[in-house]
Amino acid sequence: MTNLLDFPIEVFQMIVCELVSSAIDESAHSIYSFQIEDVWLLRNVCPTFAAEIERSVFFQQPKAIYLNSHFIQRLVLERLPQYVMQVKRIPGNVNEGFRARLQRMTSYILQELDIKDEKQRADAIEKFYVSLRRIVIESRLTHALWCDCGPSCSYVTESQSNTELSVQDRLYTSLMVGAHDVLAGILQEVSGAQHDRLFSILPFGVARILGDTKSIDVILRHLETRPSLERTTLTSDSGIFPIRKTISTLLARDSGTIAQALLEFHKKKLPSPSGHVYASWIYSAVHERTTNHLHNLRAVLNIHPKGSTQVWGETMITICAGGSSEDVQEALKRVEDVDKGTALDAPIFIAVRSGRVAAVQGCIQAGASVDLAVCSDSPTLHKDTITPLDVAMDRNDGHVADVLIKAGAKIPHISQWPGTRRVYKVLRKAVSERTNVKLPALRDFQHMSLAERRDIQY
Repeated sequence: MTNLLDFPIEVFQMIVCELVSSAIDESAHSIYSFQIEDVWLLRNVCPTFAAEIERSVFFQQPKAIYLNSHFIQRLVLERLPQYVMQVKRIPGNVNEGFRARLQRMTSYILQELDIKDEKQRADAIEKFYVSLRRIVIESRLTHALWCDCGPSCSYVTESQSNTELSVQDRLYTSLMVGAHDVLAGILQEVSGAQHDRLFSILPFGVARILGDTKSIDVILRHLETRPSLERTTLTSDSGIFPIRKTISTLLARDSGTIAQALLEFHKKKLPSPSGHVYASWIYSAVHERTTNHLHNLRAVLNIHPKGSTQVWGETMITICAGGSSEDVQEALKRVEDVDKGTALDAPIFIAVRSGRVAAVQGCIQAGASVDLAVCSDSPTLHKDTITPLDVAMDRNDGHVADVLIKAGAKIPHISQWPGTRRVYKVLRKAVSERTNVKLPALRDFQHMSLAERRDIQY
């Protein structure tokens, strides 16, 4: 194929045109697009003519090809700025109403930014389309580009006779190109939740996807200026800036500082979160296999719902159930006495009942006593007081029992051991290491009476 470079450009263009036409014809009758892919690969073989190949594949084909070929759809979406700027040369190949909407949005932002330099204008337009590709669901974008609905398409919400952009479109355009001064002005016109089927992701989400912390700062500064009641409405779960939902999403996915900024704003400018909301934040902030999000958990723990100054038992249950050892330690920094509580709410007992080694290790490293004795709350443990190891034994949890024993937990007499293989094996090995006494094997132990077990001395 490298010999293609020896052809005159006119001949090469004819060859490319024929290859593309042939491939398109074949692909139109098949669910596969290997022929189109083969033509596209020519761009790598003949980079000198890459633009010519791209133009042939993208911009000279009927709309039906885009609808029938998923491969071509993906190619177009990956190079959306070039496609949208070129496709206008062939009327009918795109939903004209949608294209007109996009053109009005780009014309608006260029006018607002008052960019004179042509390269800067081109960069702004490209940034707009790249952002569009990232924030709009792929199926919606492909439908809006190539459907036959015309202006009645649900993704073309504006009347084409209207020359004024909606507040919604102006808001999203400024977000998509990162025009922060323009954004600050538009926010003055925003009142309530303007919903649009195309832009299903709300402004905070757009800024998060685009990694634009400055836009989030602009929105938060605007919200600070609004009256308290209006601010609460705008940031409610049904508002255009649903801060509580956004925080939950960010805590789970973002290891940056955006979640912390929103939490700090919520703490200072909005009512204290309900217990349910706070619990959802804790759940989102804990991560079992990484400490990259630890600062997010720390930010949540610094907010005390309903005026509380202590970590709730429910909070500890959530962190122990899904968090890392570091998460547990971070929470226990906010507990005055890590050994205070009952069998239900003392941290070490919560950790043991979670069945997670990381949670138990976190409590131990935070200073919790492995021999903490509290009043029994278990109908299966016939003891006045119980320890964490008693609970682990009762739950037949050999892994947790092993952690407690290695941390120095006192092992009860063999007569109090359960006859289950998992725990018995751990206890027998630990006692043998501590006393050099060889205790009965499990089979022998299971056939002993309680009196015989009590008679074992070590």
